[in-house]
Amino acid sequence: MSSELVLWPDPRLKEACEEVPKGMDCNEIIDAMLRVKEEHRGLGIAAPQIGEMLRIIIVEDLIMINPTIKNASSQMRWVWEGCLSFPETCPKYAQDMSKLRDGDTVRVRRHKRVAMRAFDRNWEKLSVKGSDWKGACMQHELEHLNGITLADHRRR
Repeated sequence: MSSELVLWPDPRLKEACEEVPKGMDCNEIIDAMLRVKEEHRGLGIAAPQIGEMLRIIIVEDLIMINPTIKNASSQMRWVWEGCLSFPETCPKYAQDMSKLRDGDTVRVRRHKRVAMRAFDRNWEKLSVKGSDWKGACMQHELEHLNGITLADHRRR
C-alpha cells in the first residue's frame, strides 16, 4: 500500500476509477489517504492520488466510498482551487495560502450546492450535502475519480 502522493503528470491521474466492490475492506487504503492528506495539509484527497484506482474520496474527515452526485443546484459559482497532485498549488509547499502566487491556483466553475450519496468505511449509506468550499471540494475530489484534473480546467 503506497502512502506516496501521485503528482501530475502521472498518467494514473487521467484514468477513470473502478467502483469499490460492496463490502471490500478499504481500511488500509483509507488510512493511507488520511496520512497523505494530513502530511500535505489538504482539505480533500481521492484514491488515485495515492495510486489506488478505486472510487474513494475524503473531504475533511468525511470518507465517501463510491460517491455519486444525487442533486446539484442550477446556480453556479467560480472558485479558486488548488490540488495536492499539483505541488505548486499545495499549501505545504507555499507554507501559507496567502503566499501563493497568481497562477498557482486555478479558477473553476462549480455548482453552488451539491448532495451526494456514498458509503462510509463501514459500508453504511451516507447522504451528504455541501456548499461553498466544502461543496467545491466534494466536486473536485469526485472529478479525480473520473480522470479530470486541474490541468483540464486550466485549458478551458
